[in-house]
Order: sequence, then structure tokens, then C-alpha cells
Amino acid sequence: MKIIGHLRYYLVLVLLSTELITVTAQQQQHRPNIYLPNNAVLYAYQDHYGYMWFGTYDGLSFYNGTETITYRHEPSNPLSLCSNIVYKVTAAGDDHLWISTTMGLNKLSLITRKIVASYPSLPKLVNIESDANGDSWMIPGDQILLHYKSSPHLNDVVIDSIQLSNKDLGLLNINKLFIVDSALLILKNDGHLLSKNIAEIRGQKKINGQEVRIHDHRIMKACLSGNDLYFIDRQFDIFQYDLLTSRKRHLANIRSMIEEDYGFIAQIEYYDRAVYVALNNSGVLKVSHGNGDETEWVRPGVSVFCLLRDRYQDLLWIGTDGQGVQQHSASPPLFGQLNLSIPNITNKPVRAILTDSLGNLWIGTNGDGLLQFQYNSSGNSVTISTQPTGRFSKTEGLSSGQIFGLAKSRYHNIFWIGTEKGLFYYNYTDRKIRQARDPEGKPLLESIHTILEADPGKLWLTSTRFGLIEVDIATEGEHILVRSVRNHLMRGTNFAGNETQAMLFGDPSQLIVGLRGGQGVAAFDTARQSYRFLPVKNPTNGLNITDVLTMWHDHQYAYYLGSTSGMTTFNLRQSGISDVKHYDKKDGLVNDMIHGILGDEMGYLWLSSSRGLIKYNPHNEVFHNYVPPNLEINEFSDDAYWKCPHTGTLYFGAVNGFMWVNPSQLLQQEYAHPSKFQFFDIKVKGESFPLSAFARKKGDGIQIPVSIPSFSLSFTVLDYLNKDYAYSYKLDNYHDEWIAISNTNQIDFNNLPSGKYTLKVRYKNDVTPGSERTESLYIVKLPPWYLSNGAIIFYMLILGMACLYIYRQSKRITRRKQAEAQREMEKNQRKELLESKLAFFTNMTHEFYTPLTLIKGICEVLKGGSVQSESEYQEHLNTLTSNTVALEGLIRELLAIHDPEKATPAYHIQKDVQLTPLTMQYLKSFRLIAAKSGINFVEAIESDIIWNTDTAFFQRILNNLVSNAFKYVNEKGTVRVYLGQQASNLALTVYNSGKGIEASDLSRIFEPYHILENDDTNGYMQLTGRTGLGLSICRSMVELLEGTLTVESEVNQYTQFHVMLPHLVVADPEEPTMPATALPSRPVRLASTRPTILLVDDNADILGMVTRYLDTDFTILTANSALRALEIIASESVSLIITDVMMPGKDGIELIEEIRKVKSYKHIPIIVLSAKTTEKQQEAGIQSGADIYLTKPFSLSLLRSHIERLVSKSEVMRDYYHSPESAYETTMKNIVHRDDKKLISTLVGIIDVHIENPALSPAFIAEQLHTSPRSLYRKVKQITSLSLMDFIKDYRFLTAERLLVSTNLSVQEIMYKSGMSNKSYFYREFVKRNNVTPKEYRKLS
Repeated sequence: MKIIGHLRYYLVLVLLSTELITVTAQQQQHRPNIYLPNNAVLYAYQDHYGYMWFGTYDGLSFYNGTETITYRHEPSNPLSLCSNIVYKVTAAGDDHLWISTTMGLNKLSLITRKIVASYPSLPKLVNIESDANGDSWMIPGDQILLHYKSSPHLNDVVIDSIQLSNKDLGLLNINKLFIVDSALLILKNDGHLLSKNIAEIRGQKKINGQEVRIHDHRIMKACLSGNDLYFIDRQFDIFQYDLLTSRKRHLANIRSMIEEDYGFIAQIEYYDRAVYVALNNSGVLKVSHGNGDETEWVRPGVSVFCLLRDRYQDLLWIGTDGQGVQQHSASPPLFGQLNLSIPNITNKPVRAILTDSLGNLWIGTNGDGLLQFQYNSSGNSVTISTQPTGRFSKTEGLSSGQIFGLAKSRYHNIFWIGTEKGLFYYNYTDRKIRQARDPEGKPLLESIHTILEADPGKLWLTSTRFGLIEVDIATEGEHILVRSVRNHLMRGTNFAGNETQAMLFGDPSQLIVGLRGGQGVAAFDTARQSYRFLPVKNPTNGLNITDVLTMWHDHQYAYYLGSTSGMTTFNLRQSGISDVKHYDKKDGLVNDMIHGILGDEMGYLWLSSSRGLIKYNPHNEVFHNYVPPNLEINEFSDDAYWKCPHTGTLYFGAVNGFMWVNPSQLLQQEYAHPSKFQFFDIKVKGESFPLSAFARKKGDGIQIPVSIPSFSLSFTVLDYLNKDYAYSYKLDNYHDEWIAISNTNQIDFNNLPSGKYTLKVRYKNDVTPGSERTESLYIVKLPPWYLSNGAIIFYMLILGMACLYIYRQSKRITRRKQAEAQREMEKNQRKELLESKLAFFTNMTHEFYTPLTLIKGICEVLKGGSVQSESEYQEHLNTLTSNTVALEGLIRELLAIHDPEKATPAYHIQKDVQLTPLTMQYLKSFRLIAAKSGINFVEAIESDIIWNTDTAFFQRILNNLVSNAFKYVNEKGTVRVYLGQQASNLALTVYNSGKGIEASDLSRIFEPYHILENDDTNGYMQLTGRTGLGLSICRSMVELLEGTLTVESEVNQYTQFHVMLPHLVVADPEEPTMPATALPSRPVRLASTRPTILLVDDNADILGMVTRYLDTDFTILTANSALRALEIIASESVSLIITDVMMPGKDGIELIEEIRKVKSYKHIPIIVLSAKTTEKQQEAGIQSGADIYLTKPFSLSLLRSHIERLVSKSEVMRDYYHSPESAYETTMKNIVHRDDKKLISTLVGIIDVHIENPALSPAFIAEQLHTSPRSLYRKVKQITSLSLMDFIKDYRFLTAERLLVSTNLSVQEIMYKSGMSNKSYFYREFVKRNNVTPKEYRKLS
């Protein structure tokens, strides 16, 4: 009889397994990917947050949908599990759990996720429950009930012991403890149910509960669902007992389903209107809730310890013995999947799929021929038979088992089969497969992938061997005859065009063909038999989209290509290609290789890839990925995609089977799966902390102390049925845009500034609009103590006290300052007047020294007899004459304006002065200056002007105004002089283009001693000094002549002076003073073999004299301003610089300081020639960086001696510092001992000999010095503070720097000569040392 029982049991299992595919298609049954330290799950519990707790033989495991945390017994920690074997987990109020183990009871906080109490005296406690007030009730032994009173403070815990006076309440007779509403229930194994109101129990020492006999047989297991009590007795009868009505209902007897060695009944659970019975050795039985439903196995053959109905989702948790945690859901699965390799149907990939109206599902494989399955649709649900109902291979007429394409014929009662070795068709009439042969025997009908019918007699095929194939066919009875076959190769540059795979009709006469290489996409005109390539390029890199695997279009203009690089979309109209977009991993695709594309009825696209299924919404360009564990079949194949025209179901083939999905049903199920979002924990430096560790003391949210600069915040969506969620987040007051993090459930924050933020996390599991949900968390990043609220209040108090003190002090000081203000003002006015006079006399002194220097210098030249020609002699005499006249004029001017504020110069009005020839003669000297300088000099002098005036005054006025015009005219600018009679007045107008005068200076330019601080003279005129009295004198003279002097100017445009003089009484005439000529500044270049000297002076005569004296031995360059000098220094190699101090713009001192700031210029010797003769002025020149300071007048021979000495010294120093020894000695400042110097010198010599060897090593050098590498390392480290390797590296770069300066070798040649072969390393280290690239270093040096 036992053998017969075994046979009956296994027969039931076999019969059930043949029907399991329907169940598999209707219910989700899988083992979630949950890591547990032990796969023997004794107990499962779900807290009110939705988190799962699993008790095993090796500790307690916490699971939040993403990660697992395990609690174990720690011998040295009293607040750890009492034992690793967990019997039960249940609530201990809202925020705590009870964990019962073999060695005691533990209490765990859900807030801190830590064990907070241990009770070793309560082992193996399974009868424990909590009431609505958070109090716990336990039965630890016979006739004993413990009342654990909840308290926020663990030290205040009170446990009352209550004696149960009812008979037979020993532990062996107690089945289960329940708490329903306000009643405590104890179900006894003998069928009695004891009940007692909890309010009547509190505070009692002994109770006697009311007992009701609800069953006559011994009860084995029971569970409670609402007010219904379900139990199973020893006869395997299952009953429902209503606690409110006391009615009992028999549901089923499962004795016939259970074998004798079932082990024991581990647990029963009510779920999905059925009672689930967990049999320890046999699996799980589902006993339906009447209505004629049959009892069925859910987990046959699986050892089961426990069951748990999920609180929030349509899900049953199953704890097994050895297989971990499994799930069972009564809801239809998200996807139908059939793994063909598990029942050993085939181990070949699925490469083609087709359904027909007869309920047939045809599967083409890559090696096992054609498989026929049966499908059945009911509403949105599709079920498929487990085993194929037909197989077609060689014996059935299919000579090739490699099938790549299936297509239902629109004109014949067949469907087409494309294989590796030919074109076949299945005839529905006689259910046979036949081959369509080429009558000419051409091997063109091979490697066929896509089959399209143009009309009843025309086929278009794609082949990966012969390109696009055109086939003409005809029917003869049940046979299809091939009339002709032609192939079309769409050739391109270096591309044969023979590999085509995807194809569709763009319009009735145009095929859009996807190529495996070449141009990627082509349009073929079937009428003209011609083709053109479509310019479908990746917008990111401009490359053609090639290797096209699949195509789809929306029957309008939008086309979608799947390739090995992602998905590409474009619009195709008669005008051409437009709106090309390309998507890959960075846009949200789980994988770039797209094998198939299908569109559903809702306008979404479904893409099969090598790593999962992708859903795409073209309207918002959002992707959603479906990957394991929801998809067990996820590595999809080429060509294997099909949309059923009868049900709308989408099919995709993979390497190990195929899957199907109904988009409408999927959408309904995703919305039907409720989920809970939880911010989980905070990770700091790799250590996890619950959010409660950072909870704000007041209000919601968390606060992060300033001591934590970086942290990570994790979260989870408690959806145990669907884990395909995509996340994005945004931190208000910090981020402007949402940041996508794909399926990563952790956000990292680095150096978040202090402040208040709201973190928003958006999550979705679909692409439909409105499927997104958002959760928020308030975050406070605390400021440092000195920015805290208390510190700010303290600062405000201090500030207030300081303001009060300052206010009182300011009133006291104000009164004192008001008394001093007037005195200070008067003092400043006197000081300014004194400074103006001092500046005036200083400038006048400079003006005296300049002509004196020229006179003395020419005298020395003439005395030395170095004049070579008459013209040169005459030029010297002219210079002497002009400068003598200049000195006389300066003395006369000084006498005339000795006291300009008091003295009134005498004037003599002359009668009938011929002003026209006087003016023309005077302006004659300016014409030469204008011609040499490229100035547009315009003279508008009326003829025959006769006027009564003071000739000297007029000449002085004319001289000052015209000289100023030439001084401030811009380069290639215009100077215009007008003299004429206007009514009864004489009008003189002087105009010059140029920088102009600021409006703020216009009112002050006629003040004595006022000099424009920002004037930028051009050096065209050197006739007048900058005394600040010229315009003041002009205005005084004009006013003495009873006339007016006005000015108008526009910045960066022009300046124009107007003089109006009336007729005056007769006075004696005087001859006008003629101006001296100016020598224009120009650089003079001689042979490059001689030292080059740069002369900088704003006086052309000085430049000419010194140039003539020195140009026999030196190359002379000249500049009339500091700015020009800097330009020459930047472009020429200068050996020595001679400069004046007082110059327009930057003076000589500023020029020297700027030169000394530049590394590549600072070595140039500098000699100062200046009329500033005081000790302080000479000291300032030397401190600025001058080597020699000579005062005017100076000796030319002494100047030559200084020049020759400095140039010679500079050349010697240059030769020394260009040597590597000097460079190294300069770097190593701590080499002081003679022996140390000798060692370093020897070391440098060895390195220098072998510098070009990149493999030069410390060991080699030590061998050359006959010492050990270790000793040499210590010695070099002691002397130089560098390791020997760093010493070699430093010497290599010193050598490279020397070669850059002293040779014309290329940078790469210098790199090799310095022993370095890695170009990127050389450039990176060189820039790190010098802050410039090698080329810039060479240019600066």
C-alpha cells in the first residue's frame, strides 16, 4: 500500500506539471534575488513600514527591497541576538519588534534598527502578540500569561505575571495566541477557544477566561484573517470559523493530496480567497474558498517552513528549507515567458516568431527547425502550451534547421519561411512544408531574413549573403513556383552591399533597406530598379548609422532603426531626411544593441536588446527598462520579434526561449501594484546609519552636522513584484534641473553648503505620462559654530555695542576735527602750492640739463677730432646753436615768470605788424617735423594780415599753442593752424587730433603748474618742457592784449584752442623766436655680432649724440618712450639699456622696475642718464634696479667705460649660468662642505655623460662611484634633501631648460637629449616646474 501511495503522489505531480504553463502564464512565481546568510527560513514577518524580516538558522535578516542586513548573536555584546536560531518575529508596539530565539527574547527598535533589550529568561517564546496600546502579551510556560507594559523608557519597563486558571493551558496544548480588537484569544489544540477582554486582564494576578469548543478533533495549525479563523485538524480537514457569528464552515479535505512522508504541517495562511497549507516535505497546497475550485499545488516538492501574506501587495511569501525565500502572486505576471531550454525542448536561439488566426504560435530556431505551439487568448491574457504541438525539420520537408524569417502571406494560404539554405513555405491546406526553388539553380535564395510581398506574384527578400533579392512567383495547384530570381547589390565605397537584414515598405514602390555596414540605410525604387543611400548620421559624431538590425515606422513619416549602436529616429519625406536623433546608453537604454522594434496600440515602442526589454515613449522621449528578475528571458535575438494582429500581443525571441507581453494588460498591472517609498539610511565614510540618527529635534526631516562634509542618502521603493524603477532627484535651493540616476537608489552629497533644503526624489516604472511619483525629505545642513544662530546673535550684540561706542566717540571726535579741518585745509593749500612750485623748478632744471648735456657732448666730440665730414660738422654746429638758443629762451622765460602770480610782464604794442609772413616763417620749422613724422599739417593763414600787437607776445602765444598741438597729436594725425581777421578781431585757432582732454581737466588746464597726469606725448616735439605754466602764460598774455583764450575738446577725438585779439595802441615790434628742430626717434640696427645697446630718451639730440659716439663699437637701438623701449626689449636681444628718468608717460624709474619684474629681462645691465642730481633721486634710481646712475651733464668717455665693463661682465655671467653645473649649484643652496661639493660634482659628471640614457638608474651611478645604492641614497639625501631618483629627474629638466635657451634644437630633440622619451610626461612635469610650456619658456628666455 505504501508503494501504491508513492506512485499516486508522483502521478499527481506529473499530471500537474503538464498543465503548469497556464499557471505560469497567469501567476507570478519566482524566487527573488534576496541574499540570506542561511536559506532555511523559519519565520517571515512584515512590519508596518513594509520592510521584511526573515528568521533563519543563522540569524535575523532585514530586507528593504534592495539590500539585506543581518543580525547575529555576539557573545561579548549583551544587546545582540540571544541566539542565531530565530523562532518568531512580531510587533512590540508601533516602533519595536520582538525576536524570539532558542536562547531568549530580544527587543529591536525599528527607528534605530538596533537591539535595545534582551531577555534570556524567555527562550523559544512563540506565543507572543501586541495589542493596540503597544502592550505585549506572552505565554512563556504552563498556566502563565505575562503582560509587558510599553514605556518610552526601557528602564521603566513593568512585566506583570498573571496566572491562567483555566484547565489544560500547558504549552503543549496551546496552539496559538491571538489578539482581535480588544480581546485576547487562546486557541487550544483540543478544539477549545478561550477569550478574555484585555481591559479585564490588566492589573489582575489571576484570570479565568471563557472557553468555547469550536471543534471536536485535534487542531494542528491555524491562522487568522480579519474575524475569520482558519484551521486544519488531524484528519486534514480545513475549516473556516467566524469569530463574530460563531459559525463554522468546512472548506476541504486534503488527505488525498498528501503523502505519508509529508513531514508536518508547518503553517497555514489565508491569501487570495484560499487557504495555503505549507507541508514541510511536500510543498504548498492551495485550497480554494469553495465555489467548486480545485485544490492545487503551488510549490510541489519544496520543503517549506513558513508562509506570510504581504500587507500591501498581492503577494505571498514562502520561507523554504534550503531554497531561501520564494514569492507567489495570484496576479498575472508582467510578462509571459517560456524557457525552452528548461524542459529540453531546444537549446537553440529563437530567431523568428509568427502567430496565425488558428491559435498557432510558430517559432523558428537557429538549428532546430520550426516549432509549433498553441496559444489561447482570453481578454488581455494569453496562455501558451508547455510543449510544442508540432516540429518541422528535414523529415518534414525543411532541409535547413536555421530559420531567420517567417511571414504570413496576404495572397496565399501559406506562410513563408526564410532559412540559411533556401526559401520554404508552409501550406495550411495540406499542412506540409515545401521549398520554393530557383528554376535556374542559382544559389541566391540563401540566408533569408525579411520577406515582403509586393503582390501575388512578387516577393522581396533580404539576405546577408546576396543583398536585396527580387523573386517572381506563380501558383500551380498547392505549389508555389519560382519564375525568376534577381539580386540587387547596393554598393558603396569599399562596401559590396551584399549584407541586408531589415526591410520595410516606405510606399508601394519604395523599399527602405537596412544594411549591415556601408552607408547603413538605402531607399530602393522597385519600379526604376535603382537605389540611393539615405544620409542617416549620428548627430553627435556625424558618422553614418551602420549595421542596421531592425526597422519600424509609424505609417506616417517617422522611422526607427535598431542597430549595434542604439536606436536612431528620423523623418522621411519626399524632400529628404530630417529630425535625425540617436539614442544609446547615456540616454537611458539598458544596452546599445537593439535586435527588434515593435509599436503597440497606445503609441509606445518596445525594443529588444541584448540585456533586456525597453519601452519607449516617442512623445516625451522617455525610456524604461525591464531587466532581471522580472525578466528571466532577457538576452534577445535578431529577427525574433512579432506583433500578433489578432490579440495585439508582442512577442520577442531570445537565446533560451521567448517572452510575450500585452501592453494594455501590463499597464493595468503596473498601476495595480501598490508600492511604498521610504528614505532608508545615511552612509558616512562607508558606514550606514538609520535616518533616526540624524533626525531633527523639532520638526520632520534630518539635519547633518558640519563635521560631515560628504554623505550618501539611500532610499527604496517597497515594490517586491516589480523592481524596474528609474529614479531622478532634485535638491531645491541647490539644483535647477532634475538629475537622473537610472536605477541607482543612492544619492551622494559632497561638500553641501550649510542651509535648508528639500530633497525631492522622483520614481517611475513606466514611460506613460503621470506614472511618476515624487517623495520629499527636508534636509538641514548645519553651519559651523561661528555661523550658528547663537553666534550671529552674539555678533549682533557686539556690533550694537561697538556702534554705540563709535557713535559717542564720533561726536567727540567730530567737534575736534571740525576745529582742525579749516587749519588742515589751509595747510594743504599751502603745501600744494609749494609742491607745484617745486615741481616747476625741478622740471625747469631738467630742461636746463638737457641742452647743457648736448652742448658738452658735442664739445667733446669736436675736441676729440672724430668729425668725419663737413655735413656732420655742420650738423654739430646746428645742434649747438639750437640748444644755445633754447637755453637763452629758458632763462628769459624763467626771469619773466619768476613770480607769475604777482608780476605783470611789460608789453609794447607795435603798429602794423605784418603777421602773415611772421606766422609763415615761424611755422616753417614745424613743416619739417610734420613731414618727418607723417603728420597732416594744415596752414590756413590769410594773406596780408596787418595788426597792432606785441610781436613777442604773439610769437609766444603761437609757439605755445602750436608746440602743444604737435606734442599731443596722435600718430599720423592732423594739426591745423588758422590765422585770420573776423570782424574787428584777430582770430587764431590751433587744432590737433588725438587723445583730447577729459571734461574734468578742461576747467583747470589754464591754472599755473597744472600738468595733465595722463598725458601721452608722442615725442614729435621736444621744444617745451612740462612746467605747467605754458597755457597759464598764454592766457595771461592774451588777457594783457585784451583778448580771450578758450578751449574745446572731445575725448579721443581732438583739442582746439581759440584766441581772439582786438586792435590795440601802437607798440615797438620785436623779432620772433624761431623754434629748434626735432630729431625723430627711430631704431638703428647694426651688425648683430656686436653688443646691442638700447637708448631711451625723450630728447632727440641726446639720442643722436650718444648714437654717433657709440655706433662704431655697438649696435644702437633708440626709443623715445618707455612703452617703445618695452616693445623693443620684447622683440630684440639687448645687451645693455641706457635710459633717461623724466619722460612722458612712464618715467625711467617705472621702466627699470618693470624690466626687473620679468625673468627673461632682469639680467640686462641698465645705466641711468638723468638731470635729477640729488642723493635721494640717485638712491631711488639704484634701488629700482639700475646698475649705474650718471647725472647730466655727463662724460661720454666715462659712459663708454661703464658700458664696456657691464657688457663684458654680462657675457661672462651668461656663459657661466648657461652651464648645468651653475644651474645645479644655484638650485642646491645647502651644498657647503668641500667634500660634499666634490661628490655632487662627480655625480653631476656621471649623469651628464649618460644623460641621454632613459634607463639611467641609481644602481648604475652607485656602481660607477664604487659604493652601495643605499649609502649613495643617504648621502645625496643628506646633502640635497632629494632622493637620488629626484636628483636625476631634476638634472634632466635643468639640462632641458639650458638647451631650450642656448640651442635651436626642437623640443622633441631636447626631450631625447635630456633622457626622456614620454612626451606627455615631459610636458606635464615641465609645466609643473616652470608654469609655462617649453616653447613659452624658450620665448621668455
